[in-house]
Parts: sequence; C-alpha cells; structure tokens
Amino acid sequence: MAGAIAIAAALSRIKTVLCPHCGAKKLVDPKVKSDVRVCPRCKKRFSFSEALKTSAAKKK
Repeated sequence: MAGAIAIAAALSRIKTVLCPHCGAKKLVDPKVKSDVRVCPRCKKRFSFSEALKTSAAKKK
C-alpha cells in the first residue's frame, strides 16, 4: 500500500508542458534544477518556465 501512495505523490508533482516549436506534450518534474528541456519529437531545446506559461495560456 505504501508503494501506491508514493507513486501517487510522485505523479501529483508531474507537470505537462508543450513544446513551443512543434506542440508536443512532455511530462516533466518541476523539482529538476535544469530550466532547459529537450522535446522528444523535434529534439529542440526550450525553457521549462516559458513552456509552463505557454501551456497555461493554451488551457484558457
């Protein structure tokens, strides 16, 4: 039971960000210190903080 609770806690921290170049979604942990992420589809780098702003704006 403790394993299920730990997994749920870890998944609650995960954020979905959109690549500003191709629009691909990526699940990331915001606790990681690096601000630069790499898109899994187009392999271009983008800023995590900028991608969060883009993702929040598209949800509205």
